[in-house]
Amino acid sequence: MKTTGNQKSEKFSNFWKNRYREIGHTGWKDPIIYAYDQIERLAIISTKLNAIDVWPKVAIDFGCGTGDFSNLLLKKDFVVWGYDPYVSSDVSHPQFKHVTEKQDIDTERVGLILSVTVLDHILEDDAFEAELLFLRNKISEQGVFLMMEYALDESRSKRDRYQAYRTTEDWRKHLEKAGWEIISTELVPHPNVSPSIGFSTYSKCMFVKPLKRLSRINFLYDSSLRILTIYAINVFNKHGIGDVNQSPLKLMTCKPSRI
Repeated sequence: MKTTGNQKSEKFSNFWKNRYREIGHTGWKDPIIYAYDQIERLAIISTKLNAIDVWPKVAIDFGCGTGDFSNLLLKKDFVVWGYDPYVSSDVSHPQFKHVTEKQDIDTERVGLILSVTVLDHILEDDAFEAELLFLRNKISEQGVFLMMEYALDESRSKRDRYQAYRTTEDWRKHLEKAGWEIISTELVPHPNVSPSIGFSTYSKCMFVKPLKRLSRINFLYDSSLRILTIYAINVFNKHGIGDVNQSPLKLMTCKPSRI
């Protein structure tokens, strides 16, 4: 029996909703990875934002999840629209608005759009391009589109059920078609494929793996993650953002071009 588009959409929705119910967020399921990687990703985005001028100070956090990156944007004085159709944000701030339908983003133009490992989960190219075009129509002409996404150097033989794994060249073609231009592409550490020195140091600590085992007991997951996060912060503060020579994860900075 052939799977319909609605069935695929429902399956995809259930995947993220179940992830959120199980562990309280939509990031890495492995708490060892999530504790450190989320800290490093937030630092990378923060550093990038410090280096660019964005106006107006209104942002869309596209696929905001529970709101870690929205909180980062709020600390940098942005008005933030957090869009996520699958989970509810934990953010409570007068300059934050969560929407589950992107059409409810009630602002004409924003200065920043942020996407962190979200867009490559849109498998169908037509739907993917439609999202890129929607975002293009929301950005100011001086705005910045900042994406931390999987962008492979070489194509995979096949996609998986929940991620397209597009190549950097695929991204360029789809973005150009939707009216975007890639200004820069930077490598981002990937804990499984190209870990930073900080993550490697942290993950080898003698008490890290036992905490992962404890986290498999449902009521101990949150406590284990909190302890891992405290230790991860200490290690990250010593090593800072890691440099890598290659990675499937890229930070792409885009600006609007003429469609």
